[in-house]
Amino acid sequence: MATVQYFDALGTTQALDLVGESGMLPLDALGGSFPNTSSTFQDDGTRIRQLIYSGGVLRLRYDYTYATVVTPFADKVISQVNVYGSGDELLQRWSGLSMSLASVIATNALPVFQGEDQIEGNALGNVLRRP
Repeated sequence: MATVQYFDALGTTQALDLVGESGMLPLDALGGSFPNTSSTFQDDGTRIRQLIYSGGVLRLRYDYTYATVVTPFADKVISQVNVYGSGDELLQRWSGLSMSLASVIATNALPVFQGEDQIEGNALGNVLRRP
């Protein structure tokens, strides 16, 4: 079971724009509400770091912790995602995951809410809301 935690530094949250009833979060949504976003990626062998910029200014950082698997085919399985703000403050933690990187690339979405996942709000009482 995956757990998604929202930390106080995140502030008030907006409803996530999921793909239908699938629980999939489109990769396009990772840039948040910032206009004209671009990304760079770094891989150190156990973590992929995605830096999201808007107007040349760093806005968000996603750290994807993964393990490399070779069966049934070579892939990376993501076990945790940490989301940081521009001041390096932890905004969200998605833990207990088992996401295939090949699947994420193929669907252009993260399977964030699958099965009996748990959402934990921050001090602002944020919960998952429908628009």
